[in-house]
Amino acid sequence: MMSRIECISYFKGGDDAIKEHGMTMLILIMLESYHASQKKDAENGIYNPLNSGAWNYKDIKQFYEAKLALTRNSILDEIYYNRMPVEAWN
Repeated sequence: MMSRIECISYFKGGDDAIKEHGMTMLILIMLESYHASQKKDAENGIYNPLNSGAWNYKDIKQFYEAKLALTRNSILDEIYYNRMPVEAWN
């Protein structure tokens, strides 16, 4: 999944742990967007890696949520968990 956002993952300066935390959040947002559109994508013949079997929603979500738990960042977590509903990304 990281390969899909790798092109925006190179920042000069800043705290590497915060950048990694933010990139992990972006991966989860992308995953949730694909999950939310699975039915619509299948009905319209739109490629979705969850529908194709390339990605396993449960495994990926579990992996990246565990990764987030290891690198808590109160400011980013507030945005992700309390201010940014998944629907905003669809």
